[in-house]
Amino acid sequence: MRLAMIALLGLFGVSTAALAQAPAPQATRLAPAETRVNPNVVVDQQAVTQGQITQLRAQVKGLQSQVKTLQSQVTDLGAKTVTYQCTGLATGQNSKGVTFDCSPYVCDRAFAQCKTVCVTRADCESGYYCDQPNRLCIAER
Repeated sequence: MRLAMIALLGLFGVSTAALAQAPAPQATRLAPAETRVNPNVVVDQQAVTQGQITQLRAQVKGLQSQVKTLQSQVTDLGAKTVTYQCTGLATGQNSKGVTFDCSPYVCDRAFAQCKTVCVTRADCESGYYCDQPNRLCIAER
C-alpha cells in the first residue's frame, strides 16, 4: 500500500523525502465477500460489499487528506528555497537580493557559486593568475 501511495504522490509531484515525513497509513482488513456465520445463515453479500465500499471511501478520504498535507509541505519548502545566479565574472546574487563577491575566483555559471580553487587562469578573476601547484588565485604584480 505504501508503494501505491508513493506512485500516486509521484503523479502529484510530491517527493519521497516529503513522503518520509508523513505518517504511514493504517492498514484496514476488509471482510470476505461472503461470510457464513453458521451453516444455515448466510450474511447478506450486498451489505458486506456496501460495508467494504464505505471502508474504502474512508481510506480514500484519508489518503486525499495526506496528499493535500504533503502538497502544502512541498509548497512551503519551495517558498523557502533560495536560488543563486552569477551576475558578473566574480559576483553573484541570490533570489532574496543578497549579492556575493567571489574575488579572487570567478563565479562558476554552471553551478551559480564561487569557485574555491583554480586549475587554469580562467578560474581566476582579472588581475590574478592561477598558482597551479597550490590551486590558488594569486594577484599579479
